[in-house]
Amino acid sequence: MIDPAEASFVRNYIYKNKRDRLLLELSDEKRRARAVDRFSHTAEELILLEKAVLYGTKLSIAQIVLALEAASSTGECHSILSDGSTLDAPIAEAVTAVYGSGPAIVIAESAVYIETEPWTPTMRYVLSCKTE
Repeated sequence: MIDPAEASFVRNYIYKNKRDRLLLELSDEKRRARAVDRFSHTAEELILLEKAVLYGTKLSIAQIVLALEAASSTGECHSILSDGSTLDAPIAEAVTAVYGSGPAIVIAESAVYIETEPWTPTMRYVLSCKTE
């Protein structure tokens, strides 16, 4: 069974033709790490870049946390780590835990932070569905 936050992430931020496979991988414990690793090299082929509010190689933890907190009323998030494990924690704690550690996805209420692999210049994306 897939976590509701993960299903929402896929539904709101992933290209329609990539959703079924990603949902299948996230729902299978053996394939979860592969699903997260898919963002290492092909993030731009998966995510809806028109929802990007911040992206680049030089985003700071403070910038990312501020953007995620602006899109969340609870300050809590659900993270999927590079090994497929999850972390439910406050936004600042989750972003600090995954920053620079490899591919990861931090899902806040109306925004998401995606980090690619750390061996090349790491691309970082903050995507948001929240409209002002």
